Amino acid sequence: MDKEKLIELRQSGLTYKAIANLFGVSRQCIHQKIGKVASDTSGSRVLSPLSQNWRKRLSLAIIERDNHRCKLCGSLESLIVHHIDGNCFNNDPLNMLTLCKQCHGQSHVKHNRDNVNKNLNGLIS
Repeated sequence: MDKEKLIELRQSGLTYKAIANLFGVSRQCIHQKIGKVASDTSGSRVLSPLSQNWRKRLSLAIIERDNHRCKLCGSLESLIVHHIDGNCFNNDPLNMLTLCKQCHGQSHVKHNRDNVNKNLNGLIS
């Protein structure tokens, strides 16, 4: 875990707990590693989910956590971050994982959605 990357994630608006979930460690571990860091320069604790910069940073962190591979087929191409529960406002890293464009499309086809999403819950590492 690169300290500067952790600080960048904190400054993007992620909580210590959300960052810890990304890396599979405790909140205390993250806090000890980076100390107290304000979430952003305005002092607000959470950035708007509509912020493109915030979304991009979170997506990159999820893709990095998942080793730049689709969690279903292992592809390295056309990667997308998928919300397992289908709620795009639930940005808990435990609700997000990396899929390729093809597998992501399959996860949203009505007759596949329940089966695919049920299988996705166990894939977060």
